[in-house]
Amino acid sequence: MNLNNVNLSQAINEINMYPMRNYQEAMAFINYKFQQYHANDVSMLINFLESQATSLQYQVNQLLTHYQPNYNLIERNRTYIDILGVDVDKLKQARAIINQY
Repeated sequence: MNLNNVNLSQAINEINMYPMRNYQEAMAFINYKFQQYHANDVSMLINFLESQATSLQYQVNQLLTHYQPNYNLIERNRTYIDILGVDVDKLKQARAIINQY
């Protein structure tokens, strides 16, 4: 699993691409995320993304303590944190839908 394919404009476009009203739409979203993150297990992917967001938040906190913080890096990391948060929420929603069947 990796974060190399995390992209803000793509993430914005994805928000309405996968409404997840049923099992098929939930599976389509999960399979798409599996391809994007090179993963094959929903729970492991959720845990991975949550840990990456936590790590990025730690980096942001560390950067803010520097005498001359790198605000570009801070904003990039905050953007990644937001994207990961959306992906985690949607993956949890998809997992809940699938678990109903």
